[in-house]
Parts: sequence; C-alpha cells; structure tokens
Amino acid sequence: MFYGTPNCPECGSRFLVKSIRMNGGYVPPPDLTVYRCYRCFAKFTDEDVAAAEDEVVPDDGGPERDRPIRVTDVDLAVSPAGEKRAVDRFAVALRNDGTEPVRVARATLAFDDGEESVAPVDPVVLAPDETATVTVTRDWLHPGQEAVTVRLSGDGETVGSVRVTDLD
Repeated sequence: MFYGTPNCPECGSRFLVKSIRMNGGYVPPPDLTVYRCYRCFAKFTDEDVAAAEDEVVPDDGGPERDRPIRVTDVDLAVSPAGEKRAVDRFAVALRNDGTEPVRVARATLAFDDGEESVAPVDPVVLAPDETATVTVTRDWLHPGQEAVTVRLSGDGETVGSVRVTDLD
C-alpha cells in the first residue's frame, strides 16, 4: 500500500499494489503515477480520482431524484466497545426500480459529525426489478456519530441513497 495515495475510484479500497512479480522477483511498479487497486485490479491516476470526486453529486437528504436504486432495508448491528461502538453487521437491501441494469460498486458514508468516508462493497449489477443485499464495510462508530447518509455509487454516478438516523 502506498501511503498518501488516493482511494480506488471504482471500489473505494485503500489497498494498492506496491510490487509486481516480474522475471521471478518482485519489483516496484514501473510507473508510480498510475495506481492499481489490489481489490478490484482497476488502474487509475490522480486525475481519474479527481474526475470521480467531481462527478459525485452531494446528497442534501431530500427526495430521491430519479435514482434507479431504492433501499428497501438496512440491517445494522453494533456492540459497545469502550467509547466507540463496534459494527457487527451493516447490510443494505436494494431494489432496482429502473428500466436498465445498474451497477453498485461503492458506498460513501457521510456522518452527522462531519466525517465522510468511502466504504467498499462487493460490486453487484441489479437487473430491472431485481433485489440484492450489499454488505457495507465499516469497523467502528465513534462518539457523536448518531446518523449517516449512505450514498451508493456505480460507474461514477450516485444511483441511490438512504439516511440512517438510529445507529444503535
């Protein structure tokens, strides 16, 4: 993993390839301006990350704006761990109400305390009228995090969102 590098714009992973096996040995990647994600193997540059961040429309918590993915259920289980709370389970049930297949590749978590982070999810493609459950990766909830807006993204655009107000 390179320190000080961006998250993968496809899946949000922070784990990047730091060496490549070539001719029987491991060497650093030849071009350090191009990153490769260890999780989804996507290649990207700093410019790709900036373009992906520019494409994300902030969610104002208002009504859905013609987004094809509807969140039908949120399954969140936490357990106390000192001042923090450990996230035991965070699953989001989705339904594609649109007329085209939709890919969901990552979730952005915007907490009410100001923290915003990308949570990788296993990419899924939902056909029209299909349902699926994605597991959102999150380890801890910190003091003051009582609500979160989950924005689901795929192929550079927000495809659905939900606001969860009870994080207990």
